[in-house]
Formats: sequence, C-alpha cells, structure tokens
Amino acid sequence: MAVDTNALLDAALAKYNDARTKAEGLLEREQQLQQQYGRHMANGDKISALSVRAELDRVQRENYDLVAMLPALGADVAAARSAHRVTLAATLTPKFKDAAQSLSDQAQRFEEAVATLIAVRAAFVAAGTTLRALAFTAGDVEPGRFQVAKLADDIIGTRVRPLVDMTFNHNGAAYEKPIPTLVAPIVQTAEVIL
Repeated sequence: MAVDTNALLDAALAKYNDARTKAEGLLEREQQLQQQYGRHMANGDKISALSVRAELDRVQRENYDLVAMLPALGADVAAARSAHRVTLAATLTPKFKDAAQSLSDQAQRFEEAVATLIAVRAAFVAAGTTLRALAFTAGDVEPGRFQVAKLADDIIGTRVRPLVDMTFNHNGAAYEKPIPTLVAPIVQTAEVIL
C-alpha cells in the first residue's frame, strides 16, 4: 500500500502548529499569571499569591513540555516534507519531462506558423502592390486603395492579439530569434524544478 506523504506532511504540520499555538497561548497566560502574582505579593495577599503561584507553576511546566517538543516536531515536519518531495519528484518528473517536450515541440510549430504568416503576409502585400501598379498604369483615380500592407497589419493585430495586455511591445532583437531558441531556457528550468 502506497504511503500518502501529503497526508503525513499535513499531519506533521498540524501537530507542530498545534503545539506551537498552545505554547504561545500558555506563554501569554504565564505572563498574565506573573502579573497577578506580583500584584498579590505587592498587596500582601499571600494566600491569593500562593494560589496564583501554583497555577503559574503548572502553566510553566506545561509550556516547558510543549516548547521542548517543538524541535522534535520540527524535525518530523522536515522529514515528512522531504519524503513528500521524493514522492512528488517520482510522480511529477515524468510529467514535467513530457510537458517540457510538448512545449519544445509546440515552439517549433509556432515558429513554423509565424514564418508562414510572415511569408503569406508578404505575398498578400506584394499582390496588392502589383494591383496598385496596374491601377496606376491604367489611370485609376485611386490606386492607393490596393496598398494593403496596413490592412494586413491591422488584421494580424486584431486577430492575433496578445492575451496579456492587448498591445504589442517591441521587446528588442532577441525576439527575432527562432522561437525554440527563446523557449529552450524555459524548458531547462522546468527540468530542474524537482
């Protein structure tokens, strides 16, 4: 039967946090009792002071026990976290490798699609330029209507709009590199996460 390392980690964290929370609460209670004890002693009320002192001793012992457990409970959390990390690595490493390979493959397809878009845009603009030249030669009064470069750019800008902020930014010459080259460092970081 497989061990649920996530449940073990959650249990170790809960136990540690419970002890720590109780210790913090007892520390606050201890401080309150010290003040009460001091007030009773200052007032000369030894009977009340002894009663408070007994409660203070009990709280201090209980708090001491809890504080003494914290390093061991912390070590339990570290061990559970380490075991969970090993399980995650075994489970997720193949998935990370597959996803990283998929990203590399899709980067190549994306590069090909961008190259095709650029080539088809150039052919579209060239066809418009040819038509414009013919219209100009024929004496057309408005041959400029066949100049379609801006139309092509507007269509691309509208249909292939960015998902992030709806504007394209010129991010420098680095973005002229092939997409697989740009994606390679991202893929490499995915391979070392676990």
